[in-house]
Amino acid sequence: LLSQAVDIDPGRAFIEKLEVPAAVRSIEDLRLALVSTDGDELIAYSPEILDPVELPEPAKIYADPGEINSLDELWHAGDITYKFRDPKKGREYFEEALRRDSGDSRSNVSVAELEIKQARYQSALDHLSTASERDPDNGRIFYLRGIAQEGLGDYASAGQSYYRSAHFEDQLSRAYGRLALLALRSGNALRAVEHVTKAIEQNVLNPRLWALKATALRKAGRVDEGLKVARHSLSLDPVSAWAAQEQFLALKAKGEAANDAGDVVLQLLHNSQTAIEAALNYANAGLYGDAFELLDSVPGGPLTDYYKGFFKDRVGDQNAAAEWFRKGREQSPKNAFAFRLEGIDAFNTALRHEPNDGKAHYYLGLIYGKVSDVEKAIEHWVRATQLDPVNALAWRDLGLANVSVKEDPEKGLE
Repeated sequence: LLSQAVDIDPGRAFIEKLEVPAAVRSIEDLRLALVSTDGDELIAYSPEILDPVELPEPAKIYADPGEINSLDELWHAGDITYKFRDPKKGREYFEEALRRDSGDSRSNVSVAELEIKQARYQSALDHLSTASERDPDNGRIFYLRGIAQEGLGDYASAGQSYYRSAHFEDQLSRAYGRLALLALRSGNALRAVEHVTKAIEQNVLNPRLWALKATALRKAGRVDEGLKVARHSLSLDPVSAWAAQEQFLALKAKGEAANDAGDVVLQLLHNSQTAIEAALNYANAGLYGDAFELLDSVPGGPLTDYYKGFFKDRVGDQNAAAEWFRKGREQSPKNAFAFRLEGIDAFNTALRHEPNDGKAHYYLGLIYGKVSDVEKAIEHWVRATQLDPVNALAWRDLGLANVSVKEDPEKGLE
C-alpha cells in the first residue's frame, strides 16, 4: 500500500492517509514497519484481533449493614469493603456489628485499625482492650496496641506490646522492626541491630529493613558493615532514598569520596515529598539530627521547612525551630500537599510556637481530610481562612468539604 522514504524526528511526525483496497478483508492483514536506511527494522505493528473472552462475574455488591443478618457476614463485608472499596463504608459494617454486640473481637480490631489511621490512638486502645477480652491470644492486637501507644508517646508500653506480638509468627518481623526503631530512639544502637536482624530473618527481601539495619550499624560505629548493608538494600530497591542516604553517610564517615553517592541522594530527594519520607525514617527512630541533616541538604519548600522546625524543636533548639516555622509559613502553599500522620505533630508544634499560623491550620486540614476526618479538617480550614484570608486554597477546600461531604452547597459556594 505504501513504501516511502521519510526524514523524521520527535519534532516532525510523518502522517499519511491511505485508501484501503477492497482486497484487504481484515485489519489483521495490514502491517506497518519503520526501517532504517541500513535496512534494519526499527519498529513494526500489526493489529491483532483477540478471540472473545468470557468476562468474570462482577464483584459482589453487599447489602446495607442493617440488612445483613449475621455478625460473621457483617465483618467479612466490612473487611472487603474497607480494604478494597471504601474505608468509610467498610466502617459502617463494623459499627453495625458492634451495635449488635459491642464485644465482637474482630470488628473491634478492625475499628481500632481505622482509628489508628485517623490518629485517634486512645480510641484505638479502647477497642483493642475490648477485643482482647474475648481474644486474648491475638498477636495482631498486641501489635496494633504498640502502634497506638507509640502514637501517644508511650514508648515503654509500646515496646512491651511489640515483644508480646513478636511471639506470634505472623507478627514477628514487623514487631522486631518496630522494636529496632524504639531501640534507636532510646540510644541503644546495638540492641537495634539485634532486633532488626531478627526482623530480616523472616522478611529477607524487605529493603526497608536492610536500610534500617544500615542506620543501626552506622549508629553503633560499625560503618563498614553499614555500608555493605546499605548497598545490599539498594540492590533490592535501587531508588531507596533511605538506603542511598545511608550509603552516602557511611562513605562520608569513612572519609572516602562520596560525590557519586551524594549525587544519587540529591537526585532521589529533589522531590520534597521523597525527602520528607526519607527524613521521617530517621525521625520515627528518634534520630532528629539525621532527619534535619537530610532535609537541610536538599532543595527545600514550605513543608520541608515545617519539618525542619519540628526536628529542631524535638532536639530542644527552640530558636531555630521558630525560625524554620516562620520560613515555612511565609511560603506559598501552592503544590504543597500535607498528608502524613506525622505531620499532625509537626504542625501542632508549629502552632505552639505561633498560635496564629494560618498555614499550619491549612496543612492540618489537608491531613485530616486525607484520613476522612472531615469534621476536624473543616475546623482547621475555617481557622485557616480566619487567620490567613488570602489563602485561596483553604477557601477552596473548605467549600469542597461543605459541598461534597456536608452536602451543604449554599455554604460551600460562600
